[in-house]
Amino acid sequence: MKIFAPLPEARMALTLLFSLCFLVLLKGSGGASWNVGEVLQAGSGSSQQAVDTSLSSSASSSSSQSLRPDGVCSYWSDASEAVKHALCAVETGAWRIPPSSRAITEAPCLIDQALTRCQEGVRHVPTQEETPASEAPPEAKNKDYQRFAERAEELVPKTWWRDGFASDQMLLSHSDKELPTKQFNERKSMNNKKLKNLVQCVTRQQFIRKAFSFSEDINTGTNPDIGPSGSKGDKCAAQQEPSVQAFFAAWTSRSNGNGLFGGVIRKHADTSMLKAGEEGMPSKGWYTNKENDDGDLYMHATEALQYYYMNTGGIWTGCFKMAQSSYCRGGLAAAALVTALHVLEDIVFYADKKGGSAKLDNNIEIGQSVVQGYMLASLGRGLLHGDTDTTGDGAVTEWKCKLADFTLLQQAFLKLYMDTFGTMYTNQLNDYLPLAFPPFSGSDSVYTKKKWNKIVKKNKHFLEPVYSNLRNWMYTEGGNLIDFGPYRPLVAIPEVNSALQKSTLAGAHGGLRGHNGESDTSGKRILIDVGANGFFASPKYLLDSYAPYLPFTHAVMIEPEPHFSASIPEAYSKRYEISIKKIYAEVNTGTENDILKLVGTLVTPDDYVVLKFDVDPNKFAQGPTMEWGFLFDLARNPAVAELVDELYIELHFHYPALYWKHYHSNWEALDAIRYLREQGAVIHAWP
Repeated sequence: MKIFAPLPEARMALTLLFSLCFLVLLKGSGGASWNVGEVLQAGSGSSQQAVDTSLSSSASSSSSQSLRPDGVCSYWSDASEAVKHALCAVETGAWRIPPSSRAITEAPCLIDQALTRCQEGVRHVPTQEETPASEAPPEAKNKDYQRFAERAEELVPKTWWRDGFASDQMLLSHSDKELPTKQFNERKSMNNKKLKNLVQCVTRQQFIRKAFSFSEDINTGTNPDIGPSGSKGDKCAAQQEPSVQAFFAAWTSRSNGNGLFGGVIRKHADTSMLKAGEEGMPSKGWYTNKENDDGDLYMHATEALQYYYMNTGGIWTGCFKMAQSSYCRGGLAAAALVTALHVLEDIVFYADKKGGSAKLDNNIEIGQSVVQGYMLASLGRGLLHGDTDTTGDGAVTEWKCKLADFTLLQQAFLKLYMDTFGTMYTNQLNDYLPLAFPPFSGSDSVYTKKKWNKIVKKNKHFLEPVYSNLRNWMYTEGGNLIDFGPYRPLVAIPEVNSALQKSTLAGAHGGLRGHNGESDTSGKRILIDVGANGFFASPKYLLDSYAPYLPFTHAVMIEPEPHFSASIPEAYSKRYEISIKKIYAEVNTGTENDILKLVGTLVTPDDYVVLKFDVDPNKFAQGPTMEWGFLFDLARNPAVAELVDELYIELHFHYPALYWKHYHSNWEALDAIRYLREQGAVIHAWP
């Protein structure tokens, strides 16, 4: 069945129909009201700032310099125009969920799924008498790791509350009811469940490490179907599916060439949220085409998406059915892209009181839509992540999809979430769960990168929230134990981005060799990944995540394990200078492999440095760990702390839900991140 909607009213009806039928934005149960409109108004200043557009002449001349939507936003990615305009609208505040929306004013308590913590008041802080010393956890299975971790732990001072790390009162999440409130409801919608299954599948390490050239025909044999374990055949089964074929025809006629996916670039309408074109606001943006209608493209996308849901979304391993097929991957990615763009426009349309309808203006539907849109973007990114032909900007598969489109869309939905529900969560957490166990005593000096302290403190909510269990947003909403996506990089702040471009990184992409063949001796933008686990794990994810804002120039992968493949695609070797150090990371040893010693040999004060530290004995989560000692060593060492602009770190602690048997408590781990952020450190709870 085809639906054609030539009138704006019909287009609105079409959007609502498919949102309800295929995406199933469900109304959930309410809870205690939490009105933080005034807080969000006060905290949204950073989203209103214009992105700096000043670049050096050499960088501006590169073909990889982005379109600047309406002269306001500047991205370094060759993503599609529609996606860049959509992200620009969100990042400048032209598209946002206003504080007056019922999604905000009627939101429940977000810090626990039981919706009770806000009613119970401030949580009791246990005393020393209430916190008996805990028995030591079992030793790590890897004896070498046990030895290195014990040496690292020597840097952590002894306190009574560290001695009581396994105390029940120091555990913040005893069950799912004490986890952050979920806004994505997969139980009442089969499609939501299948979307969750697919996202879980494409973000798993077993899938993202399956790398191959999307331009090559890797399928052989005679079986036209792709088997449940990714067995090979001549064709992807979706190629024979009429709904996918119809979508491919609509996609190629609407999407190829201008990157607008059936939409148009037009003037932003004045709403209760903004006056279009006011200072710092783009006057134009991407919208679905209501004059000539793009309803057929959206309809075909949702029908194709439904086909994929039914055939690959039944279980979390379903994506392996298409692991060997670039056509299958591209088709699902394209359907996710079109649907996500429509979801994004619908969110800001229905959340605005002057938008003409409040049918979707309630917490669960708007909040769920934000999560849903992010998951669709994550689905597309995961499907294209294994490409070895491009660095994310090139069109791949028969569908000519770009990984960069999904990376930018993830940021758009994440920013919408952070500016609303994420800010609400952080405020509630700080109100009801006091910062009681800071990692350093009042007499200790804590060192962080001074250059960004004022900017970080002014942009209070620019980082993604840190949750009570220290897992990220997609652990709560999607059940992903490991997800490298929902992080907001420091270079996304316009002031930081501008300062870096003007000072140390003006020439020839700061050394990005692949674009024009030139090199640059100015400061580097360098990723140091300690515990890389192979190129297609965190190194590639972080390289791709920063590329739209300000790409890295160099990367250092530190990983001794031989079973983690470190092979680097030629496209990435041309664009970035990547090196591999097959060494065991050490802390508090003073050797050349001591990470604090090593960092000083890899970077200079002129470099922009992002350090990721995730070193643990993979299979068995028990015994002492190295990251706590590293964190204390870094924060007490001013010379090295001044070299690190941004830190991603996984802190292990006593947490039965994940079968973690370690020193340090849940409450201490949360307070470590919160405290360091208060001191101006740019620190992310990984992963």
